[in-house]
Amino acid sequence: MLSEDELGDRISTRVINEYSKLKPICRPVTRPTGVKEWTVLAGIVAINRKNDTNNIDVLSMATGVKAMPDSELRRSGGKILHDCHAEILALRGLNTVLLNHIKEYNPANGSDFIQSNDETPPRFKLKDNWELALYISKLPCGDASIDFLNDNCKNDHDFPKIEDDDEFQYVNSSVKTILRGNLNFNRKNVVRTKPGRYDSNITLSKSCSDKLLMKRLSSILNALNYELFVQPVFLKYVVIPGLENEVKHVLKQSFHDRLPNANHETIFMSCNTSFYDDKAGEEDVPSLMCSIKLFMNDHTNEEAILNGVKNGFYTKSSKPLRKHCQSLVSRFAQWELFKQIRPEYEGMSYLQFKSSQKRRTRLIIAIKDILSPDGWIPTKIDDVQ
Repeated sequence: MLSEDELGDRISTRVINEYSKLKPICRPVTRPTGVKEWTVLAGIVAINRKNDTNNIDVLSMATGVKAMPDSELRRSGGKILHDCHAEILALRGLNTVLLNHIKEYNPANGSDFIQSNDETPPRFKLKDNWELALYISKLPCGDASIDFLNDNCKNDHDFPKIEDDDEFQYVNSSVKTILRGNLNFNRKNVVRTKPGRYDSNITLSKSCSDKLLMKRLSSILNALNYELFVQPVFLKYVVIPGLENEVKHVLKQSFHDRLPNANHETIFMSCNTSFYDDKAGEEDVPSLMCSIKLFMNDHTNEEAILNGVKNGFYTKSSKPLRKHCQSLVSRFAQWELFKQIRPEYEGMSYLQFKSSQKRRTRLIIAIKDILSPDGWIPTKIDDVQ
């Protein structure tokens, strides 16, 4: 049996090795001015515990540090990726991979990864020998990393002290349990929106810390796979480079203490392998390009993503979207794939289907009520027919 440190190193090495194979367009560059770009890398892997083999299969991988303004969703129709932070893209990628596994499932041949039950239509589960892990090249934005932002900025006069009654830190002044970005970084255990910078266009997308925390209780399955699987699926491990005991303690507070009584504990593991395209200096700038790579049954799919759509397909916000601009991991593409699996939903919109999942909806509402007792601030409606 591998130790946690050994397993963390093997997972990080596998994900970074696959990253090195991405097309150049999918990776940060050094700009003509000499300024180096950086990004965040994330990957979902499956660990095969059968006979203690501990083989590691990468299922999805993503890079990215961007989120689209909430105003862009008015023309999206499910085609724009609102949140392009790496760990969120990787989770979207996993859900597309699972949908593909189910679409291609043949009962006569079976699958090494999933198995069906006897219902009509069948529902699925991961085989018991598999465990899932998320690798992230740095701490997720939001509550899990805000302490370390505080350490870096507490002596910086550009960050004035903010009092809790200063209204500019809130998206909505009546909801004081949701803060905008990194404002008032002395406050812990609150929901934060992306991006971290106050001078950026508001997205209303919640931080990666908040989203990962919610998935710890609701599962990493999206609404579509939640319908197709017999039971929820959870992350067993999260791997982040260089986790010292102090950081692990902060992660425990952020991911376990904020949502007590969850039955599925996430194990945080460190790794020694650093990500070579991480931010290395204060002059480095975040890459505008994001990317995803999906590892299907017998092939891979790779996409460069810019401004929430496939690279080369973006149009200004005053114009309609171009045809076929959507990514494989977009809501639009996933809904189309789901309807191929369950054609009985053909006449329903995505949000109509999602609202029909009463149990999942009640669970998510309950989680939001715990995380933000003052109320929740949703993003714009983004439906798909």
